[in-house]
Amino acid sequence: MDLSDEDRTTMNGWKPEYRDSARPYTLVIRHERGPILIGQPQRLHDGTITAHLGIPAGRRRSWHIVDERYAVCACCNHPHPCQEYAMERVADAEADRLARLLDSHAPGVCMACREPVTTRQKVIVFPEPSPLVPGAPGPTFHANRWACWADARSYELGKRLPAHPNAARLASCPGLLFRHEGSGREECTAERLCTGLHGPNGNRGMSCFTRTYMFGVNGGYPRPPSDCGYRQHGACLGADVSLGGPDPFTVGDEIDRNSWSRR
Repeated sequence: MDLSDEDRTTMNGWKPEYRDSARPYTLVIRHERGPILIGQPQRLHDGTITAHLGIPAGRRRSWHIVDERYAVCACCNHPHPCQEYAMERVADAEADRLARLLDSHAPGVCMACREPVTTRQKVIVFPEPSPLVPGAPGPTFHANRWACWADARSYELGKRLPAHPNAARLASCPGLLFRHEGSGREECTAERLCTGLHGPNGNRGMSCFTRTYMFGVNGGYPRPPSDCGYRQHGACLGADVSLGGPDPFTVGDEIDRNSWSRR
């Protein structure tokens, strides 16, 4: 196989003793039996169907080699597991997923844990119709369970806010919460746009010296807006506000900023 300039550049990045294994190559596969899964197969003069796979430089692959004697399906005589068997497995898995999704949207059930919600428990109820189940009302989550709150936050950021950017947040904040070890004070990277919705007490935020790598506005990890003077465990990470919060601001955040500042 002829080497391109890109292939040579890739191979030069490998140590000399490993360059042979980094060379590009072409693999010719002969069709034995079963469905033909490629669009335009190549046929030899004797009718043999082949496929040519080009492997770029630097791509190490391990190939599963079938023995001369191999299992076949009793129904279609194709290699086992045959395509029909695989499609049945996929269909069963999809049916189970849809059944769990419908159960999670049942009235009076938490979508995260699929357990009943009692009248004494605090809950988060999203008012908009569910984008996951057509015709179903917005899902309900336990508000006093951290795992359920985390799922509610993921639902709001991944499903609700993209579809309804003007909606006020119910289970998320555009910033990240830190707890200052020096004073015990909590501080959010969203500052004036902080909603206060950081989950149940006891699991709120991270220590001010925690280096949590998340995608901020300019990359890196966000920091608390101020430095509390704590000097153990790598010191407080505060006083760098250039990176902002990990979640993008929405139109609803800007509209409600005055109401949040009074809470």
